[in-house]
Amino acid sequence: MASTSHPDMEYVSSDDENALLAPLLPDSISFECYFGNECVDYPYRFTIDGPSLKRLAPEGWFNDDLVAFGLSLWYERVLASKDRHIHALLLGPFFYHRIVVRSGGTGIKLAMRLTDFSKLDLIVIPVAKHGHWFAIVVANPSSCIEPNSDW
Repeated sequence: MASTSHPDMEYVSSDDENALLAPLLPDSISFECYFGNECVDYPYRFTIDGPSLKRLAPEGWFNDDLVAFGLSLWYERVLASKDRHIHALLLGPFFYHRIVVRSGGTGIKLAMRLTDFSKLDLIVIPVAKHGHWFAIVVANPSSCIEPNSDW
């Protein structure tokens, strides 16, 4: 496969007659996220570089760093938009595996006690299964929990 450079784009061509135009990637991407966490006054910092950055190329597979970065960037844009009144809880890429799979569900009780669901409009839980990412999105989570449940 050969490639030639253009100021902002890279033309990647193979032996067939089809040519693929892909953007040139920077050496790293840094992002500070200040989305709503009442316990923390400092930003979450993301730096995407090296192998993670190469996964942004066409047909690349996202990893946990890119999923966390993407969710944070999405929520920052929500807060900057007309929908900024949405109160969301974005859980990390390993939440599902740590709390549900590894602990057998016992970790959910602690997470439930530490979260005031009556103030949330949305919960986003990223999940990786068999090399694919998807999200569990719970809208209006307070309506999903019985008021006097053991959770």
